[in-house]
Amino acid sequence: MPPKKKTTTKKTSASKKTEEPVLEQPKPMYHSSSSKQPTVGRSYLVLIIVIAMGLTAAYLLIKGVSVTKSSIEQPAEPQLDTKEQLEAHVDSLIDRVKRHILVNEEESPYVATISNIDLVRSRNPIFYKDAKNGDKVLIWSDKALVYSPELDKLVAVTTAFPPD
Repeated sequence: MPPKKKTTTKKTSASKKTEEPVLEQPKPMYHSSSSKQPTVGRSYLVLIIVIAMGLTAAYLLIKGVSVTKSSIEQPAEPQLDTKEQLEAHVDSLIDRVKRHILVNEEESPYVATISNIDLVRSRNPIFYKDAKNGDKVLIWSDKALVYSPELDKLVAVTTAFPPD
């Protein structure tokens, strides 16, 4: 914005009036840092910080990074060093499951531990909807189930039909 011109009148000895232009200093658009109004630079800095925080939160939500109390305090699997220990552990697990459902005594089930519930749930959300990390999956020729050793309950059960 061009400076404003202000004219003043000056009297000379000969009583003639002459006009001389006097330039006024332009007023600053933004006040000093002691002012209560934020400057444009500060506004942009705050906006950049808010956007960065939002992008970080979105990234963490998409990647599924979270720390919860249950994931930290989850009991570790027992250390099974020998084949006999592993068989004893599986037999104990099957005995606990037998208290809740009838199973084929002549068949040995496939046994697995859920270690990544998000991956498993993405493949079969209905069956694994109430399951969590650490639960056991047992599969016989006629049924499959999810068992929670922590709760001593069956979390999900489905029938399986052998292929023709």
